[in-house]
Amino acid sequence: MKIIEIGHNHLGSRPRATALVTKVLDSEADALTLQIREREFYLGSPQYALDPEFLTQTRIRSHSAGKSFGVALSDLSLLSLCEQLSVDFYKILSRDLENSEFLSNFRTDKKLYLSTGMSPLEAIDAAVDIVGKDNTLIHTSLSDNLEDMNIKAIQTMQEYFNMPIAYGNHCKDINATFAALAFNPSDIFLYLKVADGTPCPDDAHAVTARNLDSFLKSICDVEKTIGNGVKCKLTDGIRGQK
Repeated sequence: MKIIEIGHNHLGSRPRATALVTKVLDSEADALTLQIREREFYLGSPQYALDPEFLTQTRIRSHSAGKSFGVALSDLSLLSLCEQLSVDFYKILSRDLENSEFLSNFRTDKKLYLSTGMSPLEAIDAAVDIVGKDNTLIHTSLSDNLEDMNIKAIQTMQEYFNMPIAYGNHCKDINATFAALAFNPSDIFLYLKVADGTPCPDDAHAVTARNLDSFLKSICDVEKTIGNGVKCKLTDGIRGQK
């Protein structure tokens, strides 16, 4: 799936959040996520809070548009609400990956996407032992720099865990996403922002709303070039033999 993350790029503004959600629902993306951090986060940053009703409305709108709806959830007190809303999947933020108590209490039958951040294989292995292998790991690097992306880790994790491995872009050059496609990630996670010059939490590595459609099309086009790795003759002839 191509999963678009709103994160906190809505800046707590319901009109801005609505505009971002609308853009995703009108695009070729497969799913979107909203993020809910732990209560303590909003005590220090109350400007990022959205009311629970927005969560409900976004789930309804997403399903009406044929999109899956996920929540990146760090507040377990809201898990029951999300379950009642029939959320399709959850994302576990990298900050919670090594919190065994949190993972053990994240009781759901829905699919989990675990962001692995900078955690070593041993820590990821421990998390998988708790949540099970019927989920998906996300390779991402909590850095905006190209040299820190370590995209080959997708292959390492595929071989080590024998599980689906997704790619989450945190690179300031969003074209790094195209390099990840060569390793056949199960899903692509991209942050979205409004391109009005207003700083937002995931500003550096987010796709702008105006460029989302063209970027998703480019991903689909590049995916077509990957192939299956088998050398064979083309059935419909070869143009310009070399």
